[in-house]
Amino acid sequence: MALKEFPPIEKKSSDLISVLKNFDKFAKQLQNRYNQRLSHEFNDEHDALHAILRLFFQDVHAEDYVPENAGSKSVVDFYIPSIKTIIEVKYPRENFKDNKIGDDLLIDIGRYKARKDSDHLILFIFDKSGVLRNPYGLIGDLEKLATYEMSVKVVISPE
Repeated sequence: MALKEFPPIEKKSSDLISVLKNFDKFAKQLQNRYNQRLSHEFNDEHDALHAILRLFFQDVHAEDYVPENAGSKSVVDFYIPSIKTIIEVKYPRENFKDNKIGDDLLIDIGRYKARKDSDHLILFIFDKSGVLRNPYGLIGDLEKLATYEMSVKVVISPE
């Protein structure tokens, strides 16, 4: 039996991975306005991503709880019931790089697998400051944690 593959996403959401990969372009565009207009202040990527997801999905649960596991509860950033997908978002910075993000996500993946309503996990890392030292190593290490029960896809923006 092969590992569960990340499925083709329904038509209205077929570009979800592409949208996440290009999130940095969205953020930059808000700073580069037409005709020298004042730029939009972009302080909360989480809210911006939530708004973008709502363009593609009618039902997006933000800050959705995961059942208690090993005496601890977790919260997923976004859950999209129509495609049984969890999106966990990380924002690297100088004191939160590859190894700490990897450690956090290893714990998260273990907890998220306890959800019986989810088949897919997207780990979205918005590295706007470019602090990740080995993004492809992080992708490889995390994506191999896919199981029969849950596919795992890592998206880093910008690539």
